[in-house]
Amino acid sequence: MVYDGCKFSNPYLGKDNRLRIYINCPDEQKKVISYPKFLMERYLDRYLADNETIDHIDCNPLNNDIKNLRILNRSDHAKLDVKRVKSQSFICPVCQKEFTLSGKKLHNCIQNRKKGK
Repeated sequence: MVYDGCKFSNPYLGKDNRLRIYINCPDEQKKVISYPKFLMERYLDRYLADNETIDHIDCNPLNNDIKNLRILNRSDHAKLDVKRVKSQSFICPVCQKEFTLSGKKLHNCIQNRKKGK
């Protein structure tokens, strides 16, 4: 059985507004995983493969009802996430002109900001 003999904490909300859970296993292994992943692995009674990830069908990361979760290939999930990001307008700090980013360009911009670029 998946996570057999392990102890779990209550889910906690991370800075990114997603739920995670601490897991302590009998072999002294401690890890933190996403709560939806934990729920799906318990539901399926198997661990997810490295190329599998969990998607929230309604795009609400706090709705962890098993009927709202599905397994996707990581590349397919990334493509969906890029499409889900709504267009945003910005003001250029140099020329003061407004411009809009959407899709992959906006996604890359957000990722670069997170990395401090």
